[in-house]
Amino acid sequence: MKNKPETLNPNVLNYISWLELPKYAYVFQHESHSNHFHRLLGKQSYLVAQPLPAVKQDLLTAKNLLHAHYFAYPYGQYNDNTINILKEIGIRMAFTTKVGRVYPGSPEYELNRNAVYPYTTMRQFMQIVRISSAK
Repeated sequence: MKNKPETLNPNVLNYISWLELPKYAYVFQHESHSNHFHRLLGKQSYLVAQPLPAVKQDLLTAKNLLHAHYFAYPYGQYNDNTINILKEIGIRMAFTTKVGRVYPGSPEYELNRNAVYPYTTMRQFMQIVRISSAK
């Protein structure tokens, strides 16, 4: 999350700022991706590399800041300890970076997702959400 609004650039991922959160509340539900642990230690996410008390504190801070109930694993990395902490602090569901759909009975703390990037074409987006284009 940025401190100040940034200029829209459709060629890269854009971030909204803390100041813009209320402005988009009617469109988006803001959930958690960690507080300060969206970083790597070598090739390992802080979420799995740091001591458990630090992980719990970071996740709890993020949850409380956003009043979050859902979580997306930074870099898609997690383990059983991460899942247990999320359950303990009241997170209801968590999303991996595994591409795919979610169905009834999918594991609530290991949900697939489909990413949409700035370079995703409209045709690709329609395939992701399974809208067939009229010809």
